[in-house]
Amino acid sequence: MIRATITAHIPTASLKELTFQINDRSLGGLALQRQQSFVMTGNRRVQMVTGLLTDRKRANAIAEDRYQLRQWEAGFRDLQTSGLTVFPAVVEREHLRCDFLVLIDESRFVCYTSPRFGIYLNRAKRLFRVQPIEPPSGVPHFMGLDMYTFEVDAGDNIMILSPEFVDLFDAGELIDTFSALRQVSTVMTKLSDLAETYGEGLVKPWLAIHVQRLSDDQSNPGLPLRSTKSFPGNLDRSKVVRLENGNMLIPVKSAPPEPKPRKSDRIHLVEPEPHQIHLESKNGFYPSGSRTMEASERNASRLDRLKTKDMASIGRSGNRLLYHLMNLVPKNKMLSRLLFFGIIIILILLLVLGGKSLIDSRSNRQTEPTATNLIQSPFDPEHERSTLRTDYEIEWTVTAQSITLYSEPGGGDAIASVMRGDKVWKLTEPIDDWVLIRLIDGRTGYVYAAMVNN
Repeated sequence: MIRATITAHIPTASLKELTFQINDRSLGGLALQRQQSFVMTGNRRVQMVTGLLTDRKRANAIAEDRYQLRQWEAGFRDLQTSGLTVFPAVVEREHLRCDFLVLIDESRFVCYTSPRFGIYLNRAKRLFRVQPIEPPSGVPHFMGLDMYTFEVDAGDNIMILSPEFVDLFDAGELIDTFSALRQVSTVMTKLSDLAETYGEGLVKPWLAIHVQRLSDDQSNPGLPLRSTKSFPGNLDRSKVVRLENGNMLIPVKSAPPEPKPRKSDRIHLVEPEPHQIHLESKNGFYPSGSRTMEASERNASRLDRLKTKDMASIGRSGNRLLYHLMNLVPKNKMLSRLLFFGIIIILILLLVLGGKSLIDSRSNRQTEPTATNLIQSPFDPEHERSTLRTDYEIEWTVTAQSITLYSEPGGGDAIASVMRGDKVWKLTEPIDDWVLIRLIDGRTGYVYAAMVNN
């Protein structure tokens, strides 16, 4: 059995698309209550958190994801009965899919998550970033998700959040902050308010887990929970990198070789070696997370470079450029200034003429006559072409994943498909909830009005 406190938060921007199912409780877009934060403490044989992203622009997406949540809830009951070893069989039997998953029993932590999120472990007042592993054969794979696993200890604090968010703060301060996750909601609210000052979109969904107590499962003494031949015992343990050595991610194919196991090690650490400055060498050896300033600059994000940019140097560079432009002809300031202002006037005229030609081309495109657009109905035995009545012509860019054109309102034969980003022209008002559109190659057809009104 494992006793843990799980705290989850979904920002307002992600509330419609993301749903967390924490054990048997839902939070987010498909939940009955529009709740952004959730805290749960309890004893379970297996603690489970499932995340699903719902594409509301796709038909039947909500119904499919609700069905998946019910299947995950049924699988959660099976895990409580038989333990984590039956997880691969449950996934295969129920055809389960997810965009995020956490499983914890009395011995193992297993997580599937997008590369956009990082796993951070606070143990013995040290903060580590956990590295992904390569799942062996027979272990469930979820498309686009990395896999993490390690052995848990009582007192572990685990955070799952965006690495960009972590990069905003000092590693030493985060170690102290994440050491007491019982007040994680208050702490993350303060950190999120600070992060918002650097720009929108930095605060993403996060999950915090505080492991309070572990006890061996005695319900099935004969069940080989710690067997190396069954899940999760057949998984290699993730390596970790101390956060003070850099918030780095070692890709799965670039992971260092597995060191020889020692009885005292429950999780393998990648210790820093100050004299090594590269993450990968030609002979295939991968050093630790220690990095020089040069390596840090090479791996720094745009936000990091902006924070460390010397704004005074930018001003000095601009002044030097202006000085050279104002002195194109040496020893003749008047002629140099005349040439400079002449160049400025020519550039302004070119911009005005270019903008005018662009506006004229768009106007001509929107006023093209469309009354002669023809479509041949596949249901006409004589294959006669009839002229379609149009109300207007409005250019529109497809925002849905894909749209199928039909020969007549309500269905008929499929004419063509357009993908996201393609340009089409709307020709009529809705006719029985269907709209006539024209493709760029001149073909016309009907699509459901709701697909082009978004």
